[in-house]
Amino acid sequence: MNYTYFSQLICKPLKNGILSKVIPILSAIMICLRFTPALCADFTGNWSGTWWSDYGGSGSVSANVTQTGASLTGTASVATAACGNFYNLPLTGSVSGDLANFHCAAICPIDGSYNELYFTNGLICGNTVTGYYQVIGSSGYYDSGTFIISRDYMDTVQKVFIGYYQRPAAPAGLIFWANQLNEVDGNLDAIIEAFANSAESRALYGEINSGNIRSVVTHIFQALFNRDPAPAGLNYYENGFNSKQFTAATIMLNVLDGATGTDLQSVNNKVTASNLFTWTIDPDLDGTNFQATYTGDTDAQNARYFLSTVTWDPATIPTQAGVTLLIKTYIADAGDPILTP
Repeated sequence: MNYTYFSQLICKPLKNGILSKVIPILSAIMICLRFTPALCADFTGNWSGTWWSDYGGSGSVSANVTQTGASLTGTASVATAACGNFYNLPLTGSVSGDLANFHCAAICPIDGSYNELYFTNGLICGNTVTGYYQVIGSSGYYDSGTFIISRDYMDTVQKVFIGYYQRPAAPAGLIFWANQLNEVDGNLDAIIEAFANSAESRALYGEINSGNIRSVVTHIFQALFNRDPAPAGLNYYENGFNSKQFTAATIMLNVLDGATGTDLQSVNNKVTASNLFTWTIDPDLDGTNFQATYTGDTDAQNARYFLSTVTWDPATIPTQAGVTLLIKTYIADAGDPILTP
């Protein structure tokens, strides 16, 4: 292949020719050329990354996608767009070979216009997708550019924070542990014991032993499902802990993995609420420019109460406005950006 000519073809659509946009896209594409199509066709999972406008500006984009055959469904979130931040937009799309196309829509809160978002020619390569996007608004608004998204484990980490710490993750912790999971291809066994042995765990549960394991298991069920465990299940985990079949951390993981029905819906709703909470504090989810200070026991207790109100009922999922108000009222410190009019 003539790589010089190939790179010209790829770079041609980039109106501004911004090198920082071209290099990551070309790198991902060149790497993908080394894979067979079978390795580059699975789009299922959680993805996050960055969009760059051809006209200037950039922001974050994430998607939670399920692939069934050639069809894609799920949700997408876009941050720092011209109309603000959008969360959990319904997503539909399709895959053909190594290329994915997906679409979502949003109402702009500024002018009430209807905006269609098209993500096209997304080249799937292992854990990375590179492609193009267009935004077409009913008001005449138009934008186009490029995007890169990679598989992430942020929802997985949120579930661990919910189940073990009973609260949404802080942005820095979410990013750190998601990166750790990425290094081990999502193997929770590699990180889960660190949660059980942390200072926050000791503050919540004390030293976990045979004398308090029933209380710990009950707290895990309450945090995830808003209910107590069935007696048989509680005995099972107590016996498993005492026989060293389980640790406190693997009990949490086992309970999480076994969720079905309304229990699973409860977990999913709490993840949605937690992501709203975390992303409101760090809209770009890049570990910088926090809008509120989320640290310390009081903030953790307030965040636990917030999450305890979310159940299997979708009506209990808070709105963006509700999360912002809660953070302003109970989490933010004086001088935090979120409190600036």
